[in-house]
Amino acid sequence: MPFIKAVILSELEDDVEIYKYIASDLEFKQETNDNFLNGLRGGMNELYTDFKGQFNKLGDCQNFQVSVMYDQYFVRKMQIGKNILLIVIAETDSLDIGSLDSMCSDYRTNF
Repeated sequence: MPFIKAVILSELEDDVEIYKYIASDLEFKQETNDNFLNGLRGGMNELYTDFKGQFNKLGDCQNFQVSVMYDQYFVRKMQIGKNILLIVIAETDSLDIGSLDSMCSDYRTNF
């Protein structure tokens, strides 16, 4: 799927990355400045913190997910297993939401 720019699997309790794919043309700005929190990395960090907080409040759930857009990127974070978070970053201009949904479903089913 050419529109996929990153796929990350994380374990929520211990904050461990299980798997990470990041396309070579997806650049995260490393500097911290006034615009940092408006960027993709700042947005992802904030979304991860919010997601983890909500996840801890909910306890066991089946299909908790959050999807947001940052500039030209669509970011989806969803639970695919107990304490396992799937993070997908896709380019919005070439995004095929049906294919993205299918891929996320495959991860959830086969994890």
